[in-house]
Amino acid sequence: MNTLKNIQIKQLNYYLEWCVTIANFMSKKTGSNEIKEYWEKIKINQKQQDITEMKAAFNDMTSWALYLESKDRLELNKILRKKFNHDLLDIDKRLQKKIQSFIKKGKISNKEQYYLLREYFERIWDMPEYKETAKKIEDILFTFENKKGLQPI
Repeated sequence: MNTLKNIQIKQLNYYLEWCVTIANFMSKKTGSNEIKEYWEKIKINQKQQDITEMKAAFNDMTSWALYLESKDRLELNKILRKKFNHDLLDIDKRLQKKIQSFIKKGKISNKEQYYLLREYFERIWDMPEYKETAKKIEDILFTFENKKGLQPI
């Protein structure tokens, strides 16, 4: 029988493996120091068993990977599908559903949702076709930040 702690450890390990896979791929393709610096944060979160921060790292790495050139994204998707039985497209569809749910409700209730919504906002805020959506998200984030005493974006 799986205890809650075992489930959380499995989830942490999944997030870590996903991030490792993407970080290794992106490092080879881009040679970016930003990924190496971010990698240090991921290792700290995993050691501290901070599931919220690991989930944020998972979302960040997934988001960065979505911005890869098409050819590289396809190559990474093959690797992810082989290793995890799903890829960036599957994750992005799930994220879109969550984002739409937050917008429909007009609120978020925890830091995990906050980080997810903030990351999405940062992707769309300056795109004219998302102006209305960005404004709604900005209002939701502002309300949550004030309620929780967080630093505004």
